[in-house]
Amino acid sequence: MGLFNFGKKKKEAIKVVEEFEIKKIKERSFMLAIPKQPEELKDIQLLQSRIENAMDFQLLQISQTEEGAPCHEIEYKGSTYKFVMYPEPFQIPQMFRIQHFFADVDVEEIEKQKMGIMVAMDYSDKALDSYHLQLKIINTIFPETLAALDYSAEKVLSGTWLSYAAKSQTPPAPRYLFTAQAVYTGKDVWLHTHGLNRCGIMELEVLGSTKDTYQNHYHVLEAMASRLIDEPDALDEEGVMYVARLCNNQPLMATWIPWQQAMGMVKKGVTGGPQDRGGDNGHDGYTGGIYVYQSPDDMDNKKYSHLSVYDNLLDKNPMFMFTNEETDRLRTLALERVSYMKKAFENGAKAVLLKVGLQVDEEHRTDTNQREHIWFELKSVAENTFTAQLTQEPYMVSGMHEGDIGTYPYEDITDWLVFTDKNRISPDDIYLFEK
Repeated sequence: MGLFNFGKKKKEAIKVVEEFEIKKIKERSFMLAIPKQPEELKDIQLLQSRIENAMDFQLLQISQTEEGAPCHEIEYKGSTYKFVMYPEPFQIPQMFRIQHFFADVDVEEIEKQKMGIMVAMDYSDKALDSYHLQLKIINTIFPETLAALDYSAEKVLSGTWLSYAAKSQTPPAPRYLFTAQAVYTGKDVWLHTHGLNRCGIMELEVLGSTKDTYQNHYHVLEAMASRLIDEPDALDEEGVMYVARLCNNQPLMATWIPWQQAMGMVKKGVTGGPQDRGGDNGHDGYTGGIYVYQSPDDMDNKKYSHLSVYDNLLDKNPMFMFTNEETDRLRTLALERVSYMKKAFENGAKAVLLKVGLQVDEEHRTDTNQREHIWFELKSVAENTFTAQLTQEPYMVSGMHEGDIGTYPYEDITDWLVFTDKNRISPDDIYLFEK
């Protein structure tokens, strides 16, 4: 059986022949660091000595920009980077998303401060490593950071989270590199990203979503953006990406087209239309709209369908596809921080879910598909193993079923979630244990 197998007649797709040029760009990444000790902003020699003695990267040389700001050339993981730092006044912009939980006292302290240090750098082709390095630079400059404003992704980062992330050997999740905003005008929802252009990737968007469907459409957008961060060349214009397997075993094959072309496929006055682009609004550059192919013929004929054709399936637990790089990152971080999960379980967490890599059946096994990663509920822990119950029916492991209980080594864990009365805590969110 091929990837495409339809039990129902598909909805009519749209063929668009008009072509548009879209210029690829790579923006600089801007983050503003706000220290817990404001007086450190005045001690430039102290900040400089911290960079010179950094443990995570090596300072090669210092030059100056035309404006007189110090430009540092450093080596990190065998690659050379440059970053500029300079003092900058700030106010938290209205549209910025607060990415992390902040205690009231933290928010008050942020609002009191009026100055921070901007760290601006160009990312390499390894966007996730570049982002991780930018966090490490900030943590080096201010070992006690109150918060950071990620201007590229329009979000506010907790200083506590940043400290954990910077000290980790494993980069944070790709979703931290971008923000997806949902703009609702009373009639439809426009989903669009900020932050991907600094990675050399087009910003992604979904036009014509609704209040009832935009959350499911967001999951598709997030999956595509995360995949592209690991594999920037995985989806050329009008190419195809296998994003998810739907509950009826049908694949979701996504593509993107320039936003100008998408304007011809949506109703007049849609949110995110020409009236919402350009000038201070932006969104008229390296940006692509997400659409889907419903069949191989659609791929050949460049017929695009709106993501809404799958609305009756996207809310039924689709299995999203990860890159091997992301699977390895999840597993490495989960194991690096597994002690937090075990301690939370022993201290009476409401529930703990573990994602375990199960070997797939022979008929599904390929060089790139060896394991299906599926959620279990933790029942007990031992020194080297844990016992857990399968929470869902596997797609590609016929010998196991929902409700089965087994014992596994910790090395098989690829992700985990701890549920408390107030929070859902992943390996990326261990700062919440301090709160």
